[in-house]
Amino acid sequence: MFLCNTQGNSEKEEYYFKIASQNKVDGIICVSYRDKESYISEDIPIISLDRHFEKKISCICSDNYHGGEIAAQKMISTGSRNLIYIRSGSTIPGETMKRGLGFSDYCKSKGVSCEMLDLGDEDELFEDFRRNEI
Repeated sequence: MFLCNTQGNSEKEEYYFKIASQNKVDGIICVSYRDKESYISEDIPIISLDRHFEKKISCICSDNYHGGEIAAQKMISTGSRNLIYIRSGSTIPGETMKRGLGFSDYCKSKGVSCEMLDLGDEDELFEDFRRNEI
């Protein structure tokens, strides 16, 4: 078993996919939001978590939409009336984006104010943070 963590580095991710291919692994379980269509081989079975790819790769995901509804429901049940949904992450469409939609839709259905704040791509967010460090 190989366990790889790219910490969001796309070059490392491509390298690890190549290493896995060269070592003839039986399959890959992948958690990624990077666009990797150019270097994913259909010769190795891949299961993706929370991200659909163009190639025939199985995707396993939770019900993110309902998760967003549950979060909003919990906050509203405590008396909150002005909610904000904050996210950061890849701009590549994936299952996790449905969480914000579920959150927003539930708030609207209950007549509760809801703002959406997208902090953008994690790499850009962390790079901005590093530049502003003292």
